[in-house]
Amino acid sequence: MAEDFGDSTSVFLDSLGVRTRSIKMRVHAGPKGLPVVDSVTVHFTNPALAGPRYRLPGADANVHFVVDSGRVGRALVVDDAGRPLLVRLNYGRGHVYLCSVPIAFTNQFVLQPATSQFAATALSYLPARPTWWDEYQKQGRRGDQSLLRIVSSHEALNTAFYLMLIGGLLFVLVEARRRQRIIPTIKPLPNTTLQFTRTVASLYRHGSSHSLIAEKKSVYLWITSARASKSPAPILAMPTFGSGSARSRAWPGPVWTSCCGW
Repeated sequence: MAEDFGDSTSVFLDSLGVRTRSIKMRVHAGPKGLPVVDSVTVHFTNPALAGPRYRLPGADANVHFVVDSGRVGRALVVDDAGRPLLVRLNYGRGHVYLCSVPIAFTNQFVLQPATSQFAATALSYLPARPTWWDEYQKQGRRGDQSLLRIVSSHEALNTAFYLMLIGGLLFVLVEARRRQRIIPTIKPLPNTTLQFTRTVASLYRHGSSHSLIAEKKSVYLWITSARASKSPAPILAMPTFGSGSARSRAWPGPVWTSCCGW
């Protein structure tokens, strides 16, 4: 059983005196306007088995046999046009059975009530003795080896698949380049305390605020002296700063006030 027996001039078919021929099946509009291949109705030629008829997909039943003249054989299953799909050929002291619709022996059709008897009836032609089942092509139907066979069989899906691969590759390249770029060195902020102090001092100087400059300077000297002696920092209250500071440090009041200009 096979869908493709090779070239019609192959040694296998030539030795059996049989050839295969493919026919073009008709196509009609299916659901949603999609093209669908017409099905094929087949039946057994034996009058005792000619009652049931089985419908098979046209895409899988488009190959039939042509037996050479002078070759002894018999067509066991034919379609509505009389084209043989299952033949028995005499070879030596036995027979060779050829079937071009192996899909009828798969679970898809064996488990369906409408086609379940086809496989049983076809296998009933074999002699009543142990039968060995071997699959020469063990990877499935022809063309089924690829995991992307559904995608590659439709032009739109195939185009979308390659666009997705190209887009994913571009995304990886661009994203990797963006993440791996050189990180610029951020310089620490400079200490502008001295510049700020000079700016404030220049404002006081240009405004002729000499008393305020002397007051700021005295406060700075007092805080520096207090920190150097490790004493608690004073609470600066400007109205009483002169007298309080003089008493705490035992400085003469007149000298302090004359220095501050008070």
